[in-house]
Parts: sequence; structure tokens; C-alpha cells
Amino acid sequence: MSLQLCLLETGETIIADIREAIDPDSNESLGYLVTNPFAVVHTIHNTVQVDENFADVDSSPEGAASLSYKVWAPLSRQNVFNFHKDFVRVIYEADTSIVEQYTEVLGKWLDEHTHKIEVDKHSTNVSWANNETLKAELEQLNTEGVTATVAPGEDGGLAATLEGSSDD
Repeated sequence: MSLQLCLLETGETIIADIREAIDPDSNESLGYLVTNPFAVVHTIHNTVQVDENFADVDSSPEGAASLSYKVWAPLSRQNVFNFHKDFVRVIYEADTSIVEQYTEVLGKWLDEHTHKIEVDKHSTNVSWANNETLKAELEQLNTEGVTATVAPGEDGGLAATLEGSSDD
């Protein structure tokens, strides 16, 4: 993973896994493959006292700036984008603290937006490479003397038929 900051033509700064796409024939850059981009917003909160009448205004640089992260293309169904080389102005390495924050934010976002699917393995159709492979697999599982027959199925896959039972 190559986590980098990127200044876009739009003026936005994003952080993402950024990889350059190179034309193998001409060895020229085609653009960038950008994965999980988040816009980085840097806000400066510092105020400076310019008049004696405003003595209670804090001009301290402590806590004077903050960073916030938001998904770069929140309406997109995808999280991988192809950026044309002219859309990107500057790419640069991020400070380690920024990379750590991004990794934490991305992890939380993926946890909240990833759908987990439970597969009912008893209802799943499985195909093996050939009849002999399927027959061998079934015979390994067969400790009760059940006869297995393997034949091409109607849908182009393989179908297995079991005859006999352990209750006989």
C-alpha cells in the first residue's frame, strides 16, 4: 500500500492508496489508480490579537489547527478511481501521524459500510475440475459405504448422485 497525499486540480487534498499507471509501450504515465480516497480538510483556528480592546482573544498557537476527513466521492458505488494525470497536481508523502489517523478512519468507515454475507454451505452448489476429482472427494468423505455417481449436469456443471445409506 502506498498511502500518499494528493493535491487535485479542484484544489482538494485527498489521502489514499495511490499507484501510478504506466503505459508499458511508451513508458509514460497514464494517470493514477486511487483506492479509498478521503478528502483531508485542514482548518486553522488561530486568532491573533491586533487591538488592545480585545485582550481576551486567545492568540496562542496551541490547538490552532485541526484535520478532518470525509469520503471523497460519497455517492459513488466504488472505492477505486482512475485519475487522469492532468487531474493531479502534486503527490507527496504524508506525515506518519496523518497516515495513522487515515488508517483508523478508513478502518472505522469500512466496518460501518461493509456488508457481511453468511453463506448457507448446505445450499451451495460446488463444481470441481473434473468427474474424477469430484468422485475422489466424495469417496474421501464417504465412511459409510454410500455409492457416489458423478455425471455432467443439465447446466453444464457436474451432478453427484448418492446411493445407499448408513442405516442399511
